[in-house]
Parts: sequence; C-alpha cells; structure tokens
Amino acid sequence: SDFYADLIGSAYYVAQKYVPVLQNFTPKFSYVNPKWLGEKDRNPHESFIDNYSAQNFWMSINIRNLIGGSAKRYLPDWLQLSVGYAAYSLCSPGSGLCDPKVSTPISNDVWGNPRIIVALDYDLVKLLPDGPPIWNWFKQSLNYIKFPAPALEFRYKGRTRFYLLYPFSIF
Repeated sequence: SDFYADLIGSAYYVAQKYVPVLQNFTPKFSYVNPKWLGEKDRNPHESFIDNYSAQNFWMSINIRNLIGGSAKRYLPDWLQLSVGYAAYSLCSPGSGLCDPKVSTPISNDVWGNPRIIVALDYDLVKLLPDGPPIWNWFKQSLNYIKFPAPALEFRYKGRTRFYLLYPFSIF
C-alpha cells in the first residue's frame, strides 16, 4: 500500500523526464485537520502523518498546453485544473471505532467517506515572479502543495457540493 504508492510516485518523476506530455500533470498534496471540517480523524493513528483523513491527493493538469488552438489564448498560463481524492473519517472496522452513521465501508479493511474533487488550481512557477535561485527553488517546491480554490466535490453517496475555497465551507 504505502510502499507501492512511494514506488509509483518516484517512477512518475522519472517518467516525466522521458515522456514529455507527463510534464503537463503535476501531483500535489494538501493537508487540513479533519476536525476543522467537521469530520473525524483516522482511527487509529499515532501521529499527524498517519492521519490519512487529513490528506488530499491531487493531479494538477496544465489544460492550456493540452488543448491548443484558439482557446489557448483565453486561458492564463498559470491556470490549471486539478482532480483530487480524499477520504474523511477513515477507520478500521476491526478496531471497534467505526460509527456507521459517519463512515461507510470502502473495503473489508477500511471504512470512510471517499470524495472526488475537481478544482481550479494555480501553477505557482508561472504565477509568481522569477528571482534569485533560492526563490525559484522555493516557488517550485510550493507548486507541489494544493492551495484552496473553487471546487466541486463529489461524495460517495451521490451528494455534490460547490466550494468557493475548497476544502473550507464559507456558506
């Protein structure tokens, strides 16, 4: 599970070097304490890094490079589209900590509330100005973090929700 995700992640960065079209797809990550969103932490977890209920995984797509044609001139080069996955209120049914009112079975070993999110995104490398090498390194590193933006969230039980700044409910 974690081992395979690590292996695929590292192989992806190598593949980007040899398959240029993959450079239009940037994996990103976001972390928000689930309690801030009215959700439950993963049960059990020992540290914040084990709390998968707080983590969202994203693939940011440079749509401007992919569509081409006359539509290209209407899109800013820093605007991207992201597709994300989140699973809140994760728990292990064998632990006795799962509440069927909060979590639903995802598999035999895991219960939770999975969601698919489609959101606008920013390419910080193009949005932020160039500068000294340390600044350029910093903005490239920041580009792997998904910052809040307008989004549509599709939940497991069919409920769709719009967010002005995902994952925070403003209304």
